[in-house]
Amino acid sequence: METLNTLSWQMYEFLRRMEGDWHQRFAETADPVGAAEAFGRDWKPTATDQLDALFAAMSEQMDLLPTEELRRQEAGVRMLLHPWFLLSPFCRRVVDWPLGYPGDYRAVEMVFAGREAATTPIGNVLGNYTLGTGPCEAHRGRAGWAHARIDEWLVQSGTKRPHILSFACGPEVVLRRWVQAGGVADITLADHDTHALSHAGRQLWKVIRGRGNASTVRGVEANALHMPGGDALTLLGADRPYDVVTVLGLLDYLDDAQCVAFLGSLCSALRPGGLLLVSNVSGPNRWRALMELVGGWRVVHRSPDRFLEVLGRTERLADLDLTVHSSGTNVYVSGIRS
Repeated sequence: METLNTLSWQMYEFLRRMEGDWHQRFAETADPVGAAEAFGRDWKPTATDQLDALFAAMSEQMDLLPTEELRRQEAGVRMLLHPWFLLSPFCRRVVDWPLGYPGDYRAVEMVFAGREAATTPIGNVLGNYTLGTGPCEAHRGRAGWAHARIDEWLVQSGTKRPHILSFACGPEVVLRRWVQAGGVADITLADHDTHALSHAGRQLWKVIRGRGNASTVRGVEANALHMPGGDALTLLGADRPYDVVTVLGLLDYLDDAQCVAFLGSLCSALRPGGLLLVSNVSGPNRWRALMELVGGWRVVHRSPDRFLEVLGRTERLADLDLTVHSSGTNVYVSGIRS
């Protein structure tokens, strides 16, 4: 049976062949830019097929290893694969944690952009491959799903100008695009990272001013682990309960007990009949090895049933509706505050 080590070596050999091909093309061309573009076109389908298959096999092996053994083997995998993957600015940021935590707001902006900006052909191939995998596709998929749920709820509730909270907002691309499409709301952005708050607020205001939109935006620094029970409105500095609350990139970093405590507190800031939108990484995740072994990006994977069970323990949500992204790597749930 193939082991994590043998699979890593197979990927190493594949990447080495790809690098060798680029070196040969570069040595023989009088048009490096054209050669780089041709290299990307030629290698994209092969890289996708080969890397998808190898990462899926590696992810299966990860599930069989005890945690201590898995951590021991991670260093070897990274030594083999990082020389190539770190040529991608996206992969580099994911690995480096420049703001001290994985998946910071700049990385999320890169995910939503969906295109690599590497200066090397190999970096472009690997960056674009990574940004096209299931977890990134599912992250982008949250936007269309959230827009549809918000718009449906507005019609059903008769609400014209909702009071919306985005908790752990990051760059807040989802609501930015909703406002860009004509949505109008009084928006509160909450995040533990002041850099993310500043960036998200600036980007939203650009859209609001550029579109002549009547929305308002305010930001508040807040940490999910420091939310006092039943006092979320005071912490958030809100003068009235929220109509809609979104948490679309946080629960994957909390254990079950933390999720229940946080959501219980957050629901106290949501008006009865209000809409809650949440998401979580799910599985089977064929790219878990890419996320964790190459990127060092670890999250709590929850199956649809487990995620619904956790949400049900808040005892404040009704009409839970679950959608699984086509990749199987994300679940999205909408609920109504009872």
